[in-house]
Amino acid sequence: MSRATFYTQAMPDTDKLGTDELARVLMSEERRGWQNPEKVVRAIGVTRGMVVADLGCGPGFFTIPLASAVGRSGLVYGVDSNAGMLSYLRDNLEKIGKTPIGLVKLIEADVAQTDIPSGTVDVAFFANILHDLTEPSKFLREVRRMIKKDSIIVDIDWEKKESGFGPPLEIRLSAAQSKEILRGGGFKVVGSVYAGRFHYGLVCRSI
Repeated sequence: MSRATFYTQAMPDTDKLGTDELARVLMSEERRGWQNPEKVVRAIGVTRGMVVADLGCGPGFFTIPLASAVGRSGLVYGVDSNAGMLSYLRDNLEKIGKTPIGLVKLIEADVAQTDIPSGTVDVAFFANILHDLTEPSKFLREVRRMIKKDSIIVDIDWEKKESGFGPPLEIRLSAAQSKEILRGGGFKVVGSVYAGRFHYGLVCRSI
């Protein structure tokens, strides 16, 4: 598939894609051309030994570089409600083989109701999900439950402007809208990360 086809056909309405096709799109080299997960993870400041929750992890576009960053002494929770996506993530991890990545625990669950132990997470990370949530307050309560007092929270989402692909403009959240939702959930934005030319990245801490 050409990059143009990827932009105009694969991304406009991912809700209509089957799990197999969606997993391929999410892990594609075309996506990496405009969103580099390793650079995002480095910008966040994830380090060895950290515990990270990747909420709505999909097939592992960010999960794998997060695991590499925390190393064998760290832990990454990959949470997704789609068992098929977690199966792809498991396969992708197996392909890495002996590459020194941290322990990755896969959790099939709603991101608003996980079994991650309370007060254990250093970084709560979520990409491209806040605009889809029907009850963001419930989700953010779950985030607050799992994090430590000095943890950081990272929200990456689509810019609310025409891009020719991605979710419909009417359901996207602007950075300002996301900030309001996050503040309502008890988080303040303390910085930002570059998340690609079609996305914004907000770094938050508890209020």
